[in-house]
Amino acid sequence: MDTESILRRADALFDADRAEDAVRFMEESLTEAEAEGDWQTRLALLNEVMGYYRSTGRLERAGTLAEQALDILAAHELEQTLAGATTRLNVATLRRAEGRPGEALSLYRQVELVYRQQGLSRDIRLGGLYNNMAVASLETGRRADAVSFSRAALQALPDSGEAAGERASVLTTLAAALLQGGPSGEDEAEACLDQALSLYENEAAGDPHQGAALAARGALHYRRGRLDQALACYEQAWELNRRVFGENRDSATLERTVQALRRLTGREPGKENHD
Repeated sequence: MDTESILRRADALFDADRAEDAVRFMEESLTEAEAEGDWQTRLALLNEVMGYYRSTGRLERAGTLAEQALDILAAHELEQTLAGATTRLNVATLRRAEGRPGEALSLYRQVELVYRQQGLSRDIRLGGLYNNMAVASLETGRRADAVSFSRAALQALPDSGEAAGERASVLTTLAAALLQGGPSGEDEAEACLDQALSLYENEAAGDPHQGAALAARGALHYRRGRLDQALACYEQAWELNRRVFGENRDSATLERTVQALRRLTGREPGKENHD
């Protein structure tokens, strides 16, 4: 099977706002690849479809596909290859979405070992890995590790424009970790978020992770008592998340935050604001 042709057609459907058609097409192609014994195409498609189901909250189906992908790695001895590392990276990110950040960190460390063995140093893949490790560290309560991994990610990322979106994402993660450290980290966190949002607006327009930076800025505004600005940021983050990912766990969390801030500021739907 022609893997690249399949992925190009799926991308065209995604670009035309036909996400469900794109995923249905890839699922059908997965079935065909399995019937033909084409494990290379299967592995590529498993990674793509797994990621889509993860981002849209369909974790059970994503988990089933993840196990199939790991079986392929074992069957063809791909664990120490870059292709195998990519799959493990995707499975680790799924584990985080499933609420299993400790397992995710274990998988990320395996990926790091492969990247180092393959000689990666100043590379967007290594930067993305360290960013993921920083996020998982935050989720396990290891704030200092999250700061260290975020700084390592910034050092690993190349200066080229193609890394702008990843750099913005890392700056957002670093800001979140700094904010968890209390008021002493607020100024640096604000500087990080200013840089991140500038990158999203000027060099990485349309990047789906912009919502995380907006939410982090909303959190900073809230901590500093700027409730109206916090609400505006969270509303933008909520709308962006729903538009890109649909109604998933993050969207539900953002909705609760928006509703709470609307009550605090007297801006609940249907109420007049007399301030």
